Amino acid sequence: MDIYRRDLHLLRGFEGEHIAFDVASSRVIYLNEIAYRILGLGPVLTKNSIIESLKDAYTRDSLTDAIDELIKSSILSEFPPTVVSFEKVDPNTVACGGISFNVSHNCNMRCGYCFGGGGSYNGPAVNMPLSVLRAGIDYFFKNRENTKNGCINFFGGEPFLNWEVMREGIKYAQKMADDKDVAVTFTITTNGTLITNPMLEFLNKFDVKLVFSLDGPIDIHDRERKFRDGTGTYNAVEKNILSTLKYPNIAVQIRPTITSHSCGRIDEIFAHFRKLGVDRVHMAPECAYGSRPGLSQEEYGLFEEGLENLTKNMLDALDRHEYWGALNILKFLNMIYCGILHRYYCGAGVSVVSVSPDGSIYPCPRFTGIESFLLGNIFSGIKKEKQKVFFDNDVQSRSDCSDCWARYVCGGGCSYMHWKTDPTLKRNDSNWCDWTRKCIELAIQAYAKLQEKGQDRIKEYFARYMPFLDDFPDSLYISKVISNRER
Repeated sequence: MDIYRRDLHLLRGFEGEHIAFDVASSRVIYLNEIAYRILGLGPVLTKNSIIESLKDAYTRDSLTDAIDELIKSSILSEFPPTVVSFEKVDPNTVACGGISFNVSHNCNMRCGYCFGGGGSYNGPAVNMPLSVLRAGIDYFFKNRENTKNGCINFFGGEPFLNWEVMREGIKYAQKMADDKDVAVTFTITTNGTLITNPMLEFLNKFDVKLVFSLDGPIDIHDRERKFRDGTGTYNAVEKNILSTLKYPNIAVQIRPTITSHSCGRIDEIFAHFRKLGVDRVHMAPECAYGSRPGLSQEEYGLFEEGLENLTKNMLDALDRHEYWGALNILKFLNMIYCGILHRYYCGAGVSVVSVSPDGSIYPCPRFTGIESFLLGNIFSGIKKEKQKVFFDNDVQSRSDCSDCWARYVCGGGCSYMHWKTDPTLKRNDSNWCDWTRKCIELAIQAYAKLQEKGQDRIKEYFARYMPFLDDFPDSLYISKVISNRER
């Protein structure tokens, strides 16, 4: 009789522990050596084949006992593993969980790797009128029914070049949220050079999160991120980050772009941010743009090594009651802890959209200005047929994802990164996928280490880090939460 193994990914912990990750439930399972060896034989087995394969290493009785224990715990079964299913997504009723406004297609900087054509997305340098921003906010609230929270992000270019409009938009959106008794969070992604104390006083009143683009110490940052006259921007950004940290209601996050010149300095970069007083960091690899190819496979490998060291140091810090870590790992850690399975990577084009200064709607800021990804206009609405490519491009529809053990944690990956590999969005960026799998493996290994420290430490850790979940708002239309019974 055939015995079926649950859909598992087997790996070793940081100290050689035997671990299985259950793909269908995001459950992390500790194993002894004999169970690990048995499960590593394949997805479909028989008792006789197991015993025959491992008879030189273990006695027949010990193998039989181990098989029986695995069957008792439902890791092995006479039935094939349950297939994950998501509720059908109706494009006509899907809620808008997040919206991003490119309030300025202009920038006071010229970064070497900018995907936005110097901030104007290869178009005219313009700012968003208040009428467009208000119409977009109206659209957001009208289309977010049945969602418990939502996120409004201000992007650019450099959004602080259109400060007055952005300020009025925040006031308008908050009043609408209060009137409707719903929760909304505000985020501004900024190069950090134009912020003043009066601006910070306003943002502090509305609990706005600021995401600063800072690549690391001055020699790393100023290599790519320069003012238009070619001078470095590090000193201006650092000064404004330190000023922002004085305001208790402003959450500060740093987003460094990791390039071929910085991929081997991850520990140093994160240590620099911690020295500044920031421990919310989301590191992103440079993607291909123009003549720049993005990171090579070898450079991604250096990036991964740095993240692994960073994760180990994060766990060591727990014994000193220090709580910090890279969002690249914490995002996946939280998903594993909460049992969240993703159908889409981020909901771009499905439950999240981006609005350009003239009101044009795109799946996300990175697709801005690309005619084939124009979804509609904020005044006339979205053309549902234009969204179809994103609704149909979920993780269960992607051939490159079908056999990937990380698919439900990843959700299929960044559409823009994949588009750079294949304009049809049918193939994945293999380097990006390998890097993402490594991040998820690090999260699994970290979770196993937390389990080793006991349930009280796990609860304490995630109680500290639950606010990080706000950085990745999900709609029930794109995710599934595993119940205690299923886990």
